[in-house]
Amino acid sequence: MTATYSGDDSYAGSSDHISLTVAAPVTAPGAPTGVTAVAGNAQATVSFTAPAGDGGSPVTSYKVTATDHTDAARGGQTATGSASPIGVTGLTNGDSYTFTVTATNSAGTGPASAPSNAVTPSAPGAPSADLAVTVHGPAAAGDGSTFTETITVHNAGPGTATGIATGLNVPWGVTVTSAPEGSRIGPVVYWWDSSLAANATVTHTLTFRVDTWPHYTAAIGVATASSKVADPHPADNVALTTVKLG
Repeated sequence: MTATYSGDDSYAGSSDHISLTVAAPVTAPGAPTGVTAVAGNAQATVSFTAPAGDGGSPVTSYKVTATDHTDAARGGQTATGSASPIGVTGLTNGDSYTFTVTATNSAGTGPASAPSNAVTPSAPGAPSADLAVTVHGPAAAGDGSTFTETITVHNAGPGTATGIATGLNVPWGVTVTSAPEGSRIGPVVYWWDSSLAANATVTHTLTFRVDTWPHYTAAIGVATASSKVADPHPADNVALTTVKLG
């Protein structure tokens, strides 16, 4: 930009340059990344990486929000801090939680991060056992034939699981012909195991006979849980397989 004065009888003409710097507009920061959580006693410590872009203004604070996947009504706890990590308190022991993080600068609050890994807070010394269940069987079974589903429950520890109930749904169009040590309640066959040590596995089998009329793909779901010991990763306590009937 140039300012020019042509002059008059008293003053000579002149010109000068004026520099003007235009700053980019400030926006809210991006989402934090790499969010991880470690559970404690009714609390969790959440770590994260600062957003790649701060929107043109330094991040002044971060906010962590908890989501309770066991009972949504017990979630929603928040905590703020100026940097990673941030501790979140007031959680319910035995419930499964994930966490998201937002960043704030002078322009506002940016989008939430992707959720953290799931963690389960527990009291000091409380036993825990990480159960996982799988179910395997054939992809198809013809009219009048029989097929067997194999249910495997594994305990990754660190403690012994007790009072383990494992249930498998019985779809329509098949009849249960064999379920060793299993009991039937309505459309569910279940097995009861008093305990399962860390790193141990128990296997159950169930044999079906296909009726002569159904022709569809049946879904067979199975789930397991320990009634007295917390499970830090409950998502793998459920499994599903399908079999084409007819």
